[in-house]
Amino acid sequence: MNQLNNEPIKEVFILRNSNQADAKNDFQVLKEFMMDQQHYALLRTENDHPDDCYLYRVCENQLEEIEDEMEWERVSEAIDEYLFLHD
Repeated sequence: MNQLNNEPIKEVFILRNSNQADAKNDFQVLKEFMMDQQHYALLRTENDHPDDCYLYRVCENQLEEIEDEMEWERVSEAIDEYLFLHD
């Protein structure tokens, strides 16, 4: 069973999306966590619905999209469990 660490949610700070040169997307970091020795971050823009967020892998302080479907499923299921238990 995958578990997220039980750290409190970190202070929100702004992260600028450098993936889109034309668009300005300021992300709020909602939660950072380690799972399977990999760093992940849940992000949201100020225009997003409160129930919506983005999930990225963090490597060398850079955001990476999760392209592997199995990794995505593992991480998103762990997040769902965490949110269910801490809601």
